[in-house]
Amino acid sequence: MKQAALNKLIDSTVKSVARSRGWKFSGGFVFGRTGNLFFSLAIMAHAKSKNLHYVLWYKWYDFDDLFWQIVRLPENASKPLSFHAAGAWTSPMTEILSGDKALSEFNAENIEPHVERIIKESEAFRDDLAVRLTNLDENLKFLRHVQVEHLKRFPGSV
Repeated sequence: MKQAALNKLIDSTVKSVARSRGWKFSGGFVFGRTGNLFFSLAIMAHAKSKNLHYVLWYKWYDFDDLFWQIVRLPENASKPLSFHAAGAWTSPMTEILSGDKALSEFNAENIEPHVERIIKESEAFRDDLAVRLTNLDENLKFLRHVQVEHLKRFPGSV
């Protein structure tokens, strides 16, 4: 399967599965707000390596509004929810979950169960985090933990 066809297959599968589970989908991203947190999930496939890759990011939802006030773009607060995931001039998101899955072949029947599993795993992570991070102090503590784990994986990085 060529990469362009694979991209269409992945997008249609991810869109269908995500929406059936209450997520939003736009521009290749799955996204949603849970409590004070905003989450974005990307699921990508690479035709040559036959690899399915995913990344889940999060951020404190209100950081975008604060950022837009600072840069004097308050009108961005009225943009659609998808703008928090893919819009220009938004606060950065933090990667909290990622993975890869090698597949023997790409087709709708083969991809859909893996997309389901990725989204369910992301939901479990999202729901746990939304319960644990209910204020800015907890959020900061978690971000520090993420940074420590990052430095363990990539010594010398910032």
